[in-house]
Amino acid sequence: MFEHYLIAALFGNPSGILDADLSEEDFRDDFCRFVFTRLRELWAEKQSFSIADFVKVLSSDDFESLRDITDLAMSTSGEQIRDYSLAIRQETEKERILFAISQINEKMSLAEIRETLSAVKNSESRSDKSKTAAAVLEEIKQSLEMPPSCDKTGIYQLDMAMGGGLYSSFVYGLCGAEKSGKTTLAHTISYNLDKQGTNHAYFALEMGSMYIEQRNISRDLGINSLAFLNKRDEIKKRLAEVKPRKHTFYVDAPSFTVNEIIEEASRMVTKSGIKGFIVDYWQLVSGADNRQTEEKHLRDVAQKLADFAKKNKIWVVILAQMNQDGKLFGGGGLKKACEQLYMIRQVEGADDMRWLEMDATRYTLKVNVGSDAVPSMAMETKVGPYFREV
Repeated sequence: MFEHYLIAALFGNPSGILDADLSEEDFRDDFCRFVFTRLRELWAEKQSFSIADFVKVLSSDDFESLRDITDLAMSTSGEQIRDYSLAIRQETEKERILFAISQINEKMSLAEIRETLSAVKNSESRSDKSKTAAAVLEEIKQSLEMPPSCDKTGIYQLDMAMGGGLYSSFVYGLCGAEKSGKTTLAHTISYNLDKQGTNHAYFALEMGSMYIEQRNISRDLGINSLAFLNKRDEIKKRLAEVKPRKHTFYVDAPSFTVNEIIEEASRMVTKSGIKGFIVDYWQLVSGADNRQTEEKHLRDVAQKLADFAKKNKIWVVILAQMNQDGKLFGGGGLKKACEQLYMIRQVEGADDMRWLEMDATRYTLKVNVGSDAVPSMAMETKVGPYFREV
């Protein structure tokens, strides 16, 4: 019924087509879908339309049906048209969910159930992509009423390159060769975020949470984390000095699929109020379909994480490993998903020195964080290890 009301409203206020935030797949009624699509085409062609435009394109019966609908036409505001659009999307979404639930049965595995429900989410995100300029303007107005959410990494030069820090809805890529310090940089940022009271999650797909936290504890105690192996009795006594981190939530995630990461992150957004999360690292996310190439799988992983970040207004930091040639396999997919992409560079002849090459950016000037001549960070190994600024 809302679809009929919308069509009637559009004939009463043709410019309202700009406020109808809908795609073809949002319509359940084939006839209304056809009429709505044609109205958009007519508006694009001549910025007007009337029922006369349908005389030659509809059968006599369908034309009479359209006339019955347009008899309801009245002057309708853009806000009312947006309300009709929302009601239509909600009804369609409800129908998709009910259909998905009807397909679930007791013989299905948990993975199959997740896949069925995931299909609903994916179709939902596709319909959300279509926005009118008027709708975007309203979003801009609302966003200006609230201060931007930005969490500092605690590394001054990196925060400057980011325009202040980690922004909500943005995805950042940190790429490096094996043993370049990807995890060390990630848990340094995590440590700094915790110190400033920023709730965040760390998905550990390679090094387990216990080993990462041992490094952070060692930083607090002013020792190297090897002490957990060779000075166990001393460590037992000194652990009483350590204040547990209250704003870091670890997920040991070996072999996690991207859907499992998103499912757990979604829970923590609601339950723990996380502002963002770190994925360590990209190429270890499992779940590639047998029909997919590895590159396509990794591209899908990056895009799903980016979609999740935008939808939930949180930031995501994705670590990635480069090969021995300094190239990033599937890097095009990661670059497309990220607002900024950095490469960790090691200074030749100085094993502890690092700088970050900005490989891509969408919203700032393209500037590196340091250089070979003037590196920006040093890996502190006597304590931690962790990265300190130089």
